[in-house]
Amino acid sequence: MLTEILVQMPQLPTARDEMLEEWHQACRTGDEETNIINDFRHNYDPTKALYWYTRDTHLYRLLNKALRTENVDNIYKFRFFIVDLHRQLSELFQSSIPMNHVLTVYRGQRMTIREVENLRHNHHGLISMNSFISTSVSKQVTQGFLAAPKKEEQEKTVAVLFKMTISANIARQTNKPFADIRKFSSFSKEEEILLSMGTIFRIDKIEQHSSDSFYFELTMCMGNTDPQHKALYDYAKEEIACTKKMNYSTYGKFLALMSNFDSSIAYYRQVLSLVPDQLQLNDTDLATIHNDFAYAYRDSRRYQEALKHYEIALKIRLKQGSTHEEDLATTYSDYGWLLMNMNDIQKALDFHQRALNIRERILGHNNGDTAMSYNCIGLAAAYTGDFDRALTCLNEALAIRQRCLIACHPYTAMSYTSLGSYYEALSEHFQKKNMRDKALEYYSRALDIHKQALSIYKTSVPPTHGTLGSAYASVGSIYLNQGQWQEAIENLTACAAIRRKRGSSDLANTLNRLGQAYLGKGEYQQAITAYREALTVAEKTDNKTLVIQLKTNIEKCKQNSS
Repeated sequence: MLTEILVQMPQLPTARDEMLEEWHQACRTGDEETNIINDFRHNYDPTKALYWYTRDTHLYRLLNKALRTENVDNIYKFRFFIVDLHRQLSELFQSSIPMNHVLTVYRGQRMTIREVENLRHNHHGLISMNSFISTSVSKQVTQGFLAAPKKEEQEKTVAVLFKMTISANIARQTNKPFADIRKFSSFSKEEEILLSMGTIFRIDKIEQHSSDSFYFELTMCMGNTDPQHKALYDYAKEEIACTKKMNYSTYGKFLALMSNFDSSIAYYRQVLSLVPDQLQLNDTDLATIHNDFAYAYRDSRRYQEALKHYEIALKIRLKQGSTHEEDLATTYSDYGWLLMNMNDIQKALDFHQRALNIRERILGHNNGDTAMSYNCIGLAAAYTGDFDRALTCLNEALAIRQRCLIACHPYTAMSYTSLGSYYEALSEHFQKKNMRDKALEYYSRALDIHKQALSIYKTSVPPTHGTLGSAYASVGSIYLNQGQWQEAIENLTACAAIRRKRGSSDLANTLNRLGQAYLGKGEYQQAITAYREALTVAEKTDNKTLVIQLKTNIEKCKQNSS
């Protein structure tokens, strides 16, 4: 998806200079490379992208390192060149590759044992190439890339030969072109076929020829024919708004959805700093940028900054009038989420109702955005204690989604999560009235519904997605409150693993709950370990209340274990 975004989104006027600066900083001690950079600066044009890619320079190495390590910030710095390279490869593909052409190509490379084992464990599964892939029609040519380096790398490597079957039809349908680039290449004797980044293959065959030699057969494929894979892909596109024309906001939204909030915020600041001197935006694009900028602030819990940008977006969209009502509904809805997070529930309800009114009129009842508005109103109503209205709206949201979406869609899981939260709130309501049996009944129902949501998220979002972490947290927290320590430990451990990888601001609270579960089970050493990690995280986020609580918890564990 990153490829689609980079290739289709409009380029900022600073893109070329940013890449050249990164290139210069990486090799500033070399006069020869400086001359090459100057050559690029003065003589490069988009029709020479393939030539520059195959030329033996730091540009090739820096680009492939960024792509190989999947460092989004570094990849973005090379977007200027990636776009030209993809476009020239696409043009060559369209003009030179017949419609039904199927070709066998080879690639030889050294790989670490760990990398090979990962591929072996994925036999018959799919792999996506995270960089442009150089191959050859000649098996003999690839043999030269299999020799062990004179000086072995830090991690032992083995020789791997790939035989790849590539299809012009699939390449066209997936927009992952390939082409013979010999006439553009600095190394024309290599009979090189270059494949686009993001090309997906199925691993059909694996052979081990010796202790340090492996052979793989791969077949290019669509990648999203499986309903669950397609649902995940479509969900991600819908979240980033890739179904509409890509604009200057798309990349920042992509970063925010990956929880890369600092990079997202830095990107939006950069875009707005160019307006209006270097970048002219119409009101629609400007409102979208402020709306999505607020989204990044909101989901990183910087609510005052989010408030400021939602206000700007709302002001612009109210001025635009009836021709942009769908966009206005989006801002009302997103702003409403922020207000709920800030506990301004009545105003949130008002904004979500405004969004619903517009969506029912323009988009109709059986629409995903309409369902989202019902979902938000239901949650807000539950927070105010209006449980009848809450249940009606939440059930309506679920019914719409069940009619419009496949069963494993993440938005269906969202409805179950919201219903789980509703039954938790209802349980708390009866608990306050000393109606213990009712409270326990609804709490058990909340657990069952949260488990339904979790089972869907497991199959419909990536394994490190924030919503999956939240689903584990919901289930684990209920088990914790019920005194089911082992079940709580399993779910909170899974949640902590996701939040640790994502650098989530909720990690400290998750680890605190995990420590409580270990404490309840009498496993004091594990409890201390969880509390100490939570303390380290809490101190970094300056959560003073939690820091004091964790220090107290650690001392209690030490006393109990002695």
